[in-house]
Amino acid sequence: TYRFAAESQLQHKSKKNLWLILGKYSFLEAGSSRFVNRGFVHLRYNRKLGSIFRWEIFNQLQTNRVLKVDKRYLAGTGPRIKFLDSEKLRLYLGILYMFEWEKIIEPSEVQRNHRMSSYLSVTEGIGKSFTLSSTWYYQPRLDLFSDYRIAGNVKLDFAITKAIHFIN
Repeated sequence: TYRFAAESQLQHKSKKNLWLILGKYSFLEAGSSRFVNRGFVHLRYNRKLGSIFRWEIFNQLQTNRVLKVDKRYLAGTGPRIKFLDSEKLRLYLGILYMFEWEKIIEPSEVQRNHRMSSYLSVTEGIGKSFTLSSTWYYQPRLDLFSDYRIAGNVKLDFAITKAIHFIN
């Protein structure tokens, strides 16, 4: 059995700008079977336009050999709207345009789609040291709304000590 996983995040934030780079790769092979072989790199720029609106631009390159995705390239832009920003709860909605280029391994196929990439992001502070955050995406094709993708992620962060956090 062979297993490898690596993940990195780099963020630079100022009063008006946010730059974010995410990277992740994971691989799991047991015997002659590959159960996981995926990775992605994501670059996002966020520009504050006022107290409520931000403008985002993103690029992403990913692969998932187990799911027969050789390469998937995404590029998009659009507004991010802040609905709530309190000490305990933050709520954002993004409604972006996204171009998707995807090369499938079997059967060999290339797809080019124009999609809406809408998302809802919620972060809740639970007590002084617990944070629960989730982001949920809905990405329909603009020419065929019945062809859509739904995805989400949830993250829990809590302090073990002042210098050590559990993040999952």
